[in-house]
Amino acid sequence: MATVGCAGPEQSLLEPETYAQQLFEGTNEERAAQGLDELEWSDCLVEPATERARDAADADSLEHQVLSLDCAEGAIAGENLSRADVEPQEIVNRWMNSAGHRANIVNEDFAVGAVGCVADDGLMTCSWLAHGEPDSDGGAIS
Repeated sequence: MATVGCAGPEQSLLEPETYAQQLFEGTNEERAAQGLDELEWSDCLVEPATERARDAADADSLEHQVLSLDCAEGAIAGENLSRADVEPQEIVNRWMNSAGHRANIVNEDFAVGAVGCVADDGLMTCSWLAHGEPDSDGGAIS
């Protein structure tokens, strides 16, 4: 998986919690624009999202791993990752212009989600997680 965004001139980023909340709100605005229900914030997903962001911040490239979510056992789940030095809305725009990221954001089966972010070396690394009820095939992880 390629990094969404690239390092540019160093700028002051928001605090990780504020950045995460703005990413979450931005993806919900995109869902609403598509006529979908907004995701409900899940406090249970914040910890795994932040841990995934921490792991991704230390990695050379952003790669998805199998999601094991204690608060969503058996649920379908999806993840979007980012690492960049841009505003949250720019990450949302980039995700919406990427077929796989967009598919996660507008997945009508997702009902809850959260975002965890960590700042490191002038970059903000984030994991957007969402989940919903298993489909008739028993669920999927993306």
